[in-house]
Amino acid sequence: ATRSIVIASALWGVVRLTDRIPAYRLSMGVTLPRIGSLGSFWKSQLAQVLAPVSRNGLIVDCRSDTYAVSWHPKLDRFLGVRVFREVSGERTVVSHMAKHSRGLVARALLSEPHAPQTAAEAVDILNAYFATNEVHTAAGQPVAIKIEFAQGALEVITS
Repeated sequence: ATRSIVIASALWGVVRLTDRIPAYRLSMGVTLPRIGSLGSFWKSQLAQVLAPVSRNGLIVDCRSDTYAVSWHPKLDRFLGVRVFREVSGERTVVSHMAKHSRGLVARALLSEPHAPQTAAEAVDILNAYFATNEVHTAAGQPVAIKIEFAQGALEVITS
């Protein structure tokens, strides 16, 4: 995990699990004078820093939509994780348990002896850990997988 996980930070760009940073409160959704939107500010810097990382394997993106605007990985090596609730057929974003749900996905993937190299491999791993009741495919590749949790659902979206 210390080698493979990067954490998006509104103040620092991205950090690793072992980076020592001071406590702070700043959201990526903030617009600052002379800097503007932090998502836009970080976009060019993170593209340069993370481009080499994104060539090394599958990117499992557990960021919220607010943080996702700061960097877009190459779609052929991407698995996005989005958490939502479904009530009466309508899907709404989950905020309270979203980090927990994404953490369960990260834990499942990190528990494997080998990291998945494709979205299809990651979906197979997640199917072994969670009850999956909906999988959408396109051209034989998984496009979305919906995993039900007690507090809502988690949808893993691939390119």
